[in-house]
Amino acid sequence: MPKHMLIVDDDPSIRDLIAAAFTSEDCIVDAAESGESCLVHLRAHRPDLLLLDVQMPGQDGFQTLKKIRADETLRHVPVVMLTAKRSAKDVAQAREMAVADYLAKPINLIQLARRVERVLQAGDEGVWTV
Repeated sequence: MPKHMLIVDDDPSIRDLIAAAFTSEDCIVDAAESGESCLVHLRAHRPDLLLLDVQMPGQDGFQTLKKIRADETLRHVPVVMLTAKRSAKDVAQAREMAVADYLAKPINLIQLARRVERVLQAGDEGVWTV
């Protein structure tokens, strides 16, 4: 059965790059451009993994994640944060919010693929390879 991934990033080039790298017969990739559209999508289609940007207009990734963790039906979806924010404070906040992994941009697709594979194998336990 193919894995289902949701990419949430306000930059269409990032969404397209990741989607092109992961779309295959083994992986179904959907995309959302905002935290708000992410929540709508999650409620309609429970993906196996969520790749979530932090810096987005409107509701940012941390605000979106807070809503995900507060929702009993969504809280166990593994989340990998993809962000340009590299501060220890941001990493600590992500860890406290139980993200599976945290990857700084610019994205290395080989590294991302390895981390996605490990997170999918670990489930909501996460791998934390920051």
